Amino acid sequence: MERRRVLSHYVCEKDVEDRTMTLPGVWATRCHALMADEITLTTVNEKQWVVGVIRSNDGKIILTGEAVNQFNAHYNLVVSNEVEFQTGSGRNFFVRIRKYDGVEIDYESDGGKPNDRKNRVPPTLSIMLGEEDLNAGFLSIPASWGEQYTAFAGSREVQVVVADGMTWNLMTQKKPDNIVTLTGNELKYFINHYMIRTSFRLMFEYMDDDMFRVVVMDNLGVEIDYPKIISVGMALNDNI
Repeated sequence: MERRRVLSHYVCEKDVEDRTMTLPGVWATRCHALMADEITLTTVNEKQWVVGVIRSNDGKIILTGEAVNQFNAHYNLVVSNEVEFQTGSGRNFFVRIRKYDGVEIDYESDGGKPNDRKNRVPPTLSIMLGEEDLNAGFLSIPASWGEQYTAFAGSREVQVVVADGMTWNLMTQKKPDNIVTLTGNELKYFINHYMIRTSFRLMFEYMDDDMFRVVVMDNLGVEIDYPKIISVGMALNDNI
């Protein structure tokens, strides 16, 4: 049975110009639903879009049709927006949309107005990892994250629960120039354990207080196959 995955796509100029969405061909090998002629996209506010799927000559997956054009226009997608696909049953995908800073958008309610902050679904956050951050041993966090969650406002412990069930204790640290970084003794082990490289992506989903569920995606935006291990302690020992 094919396991459920999270897939991440950054909107590019070609998507905007062609009014389509071009995805890596390797996605179809990880998610067989993308071999179908059409799929259903469902957003957080339960709007559904049935879009066509075709394959280009070079093997890429192209989401096309008037529904894609309407989807792009409805959410005002622009270059560097991120569209996340969570595989569901059959040809169904649960979709989340994030802005250039990695913060999920406010979706419209059935009445056509943004959901009020009190009742809205807590927004997800995501970041693409750069070589500079990985070499420095910390991850730079956009300032807007702190506006969403106090955990990312600086100088406190943050627990991240990875999709494989392992929990890691990290720290946020606010520098004099107000840049916030994600750091801590376990960060380098976290990076090594999941073999995180440049252009990998991390998606943070709020769980409770300073705890977040984290999904790790590779440089093609595909959720990784997580290594099997019993505990964080074993991971730390493996990296000594």
